[in-house]
Amino acid sequence: LGELARQPMSVCKDDETFDVLLLGGSAVSDDFGNVASQLEDRLAEATSRSTKVWNMGQPGHTTRDSFIKYQNLHEHRFD
Repeated sequence: LGELARQPMSVCKDDETFDVLLLGGSAVSDDFGNVASQLEDRLAEATSRSTKVWNMGQPGHTTRDSFIKYQNLHEHRFD
């Protein structure tokens, strides 16, 4: 879960930015593609809002890993 410590997060529900959290394994990780940046671009276009995708996907991670990550992000509120 080191990616949580490596990525400083500034997530605020009361601002104009549309904050999206991606959890998952290899399919969404930056190591195997650009899902996060494509999603960020398309959401910004569709919503006409500033958009930030927080990608916590990591190769080899399971649903349990995603659950643990989500628990550790309890103080952040994503859109």
